[in-house]
Amino acid sequence: MAQTCPYVDQVLVDARNCNWLDAQQMFRWDIDLATKLLPMHFDICFNFITWGSSVLLSYLCGAARRVGFDPSGFGTSGPFAYNHVGGFITDRAPCRLRQSHSLYRYLPMIEYITGQPTENCRPEVWILEMEKERWQERLAQEGAGADWIAVVLGGTDARRHWPVASYAELLRHILEEEGDVRFLILGGPGD
Repeated sequence: MAQTCPYVDQVLVDARNCNWLDAQQMFRWDIDLATKLLPMHFDICFNFITWGSSVLLSYLCGAARRVGFDPSGFGTSGPFAYNHVGGFITDRAPCRLRQSHSLYRYLPMIEYITGQPTENCRPEVWILEMEKERWQERLAQEGAGADWIAVVLGGTDARRHWPVASYAELLRHILEEEGDVRFLILGGPGD
């Protein structure tokens, strides 16, 4: 999706392939990635996640400004606890709504750094033209006139898997409320 976003100049894919509980492996991975990022001379780095290793990586890649959530109130778990590396954050945004969707946790950081209100921001999705055409054909074949509801599973981490019975109950409830709708289930192999 980032490849189709008009605001993204370049996408770097470097999936963390190490044992998350092994601090030395994580640090080596961070050093390797920082070595790739350092020549790019970033001015600013946003740490949307609250992993201490993310803050260290933003420091190691040479970004002059490192924006992150204020670490006070975060726990001390993990090899690089977020509150232990807070000194590497140059701009501390307030962290609100910790139990909400990540989009709503990230908006206050954008508001903090830009000074612009974000309460009316809406998510955008950019789709490749060929994907759009393929889905338009499929929807025309399968559901002319019906309303479609996309259900995004999004639980690649086993801890985040919602029980199948819960999805079934939710979809039954939507059918009772909305009537003639069709569902499009979205997800990947690990969802």
